[in-house]
Amino acid sequence: MSPSHADVLKVFPKRSFSCKKTKFRAPLCNVANKSYGLSTIGGYLTPGDLRSAWLSMTTDF
Repeated sequence: MSPSHADVLKVFPKRSFSCKKTKFRAPLCNVANKSYGLSTIGGYLTPGDLRSAWLSMTTDF
């Protein structure tokens, strides 16, 4: 599942810890529950994306 939908929110601006460039990201997918459509792959119906959130951090060493 990738945050490619229009209703993905990114919070947390860039921060600096110990003079290292650090990025925090907290994408929220399908916040408004609008990606509920079904798709067909190989003759099977698959549900749309669920509401999801995750937190990631990237830093330079």
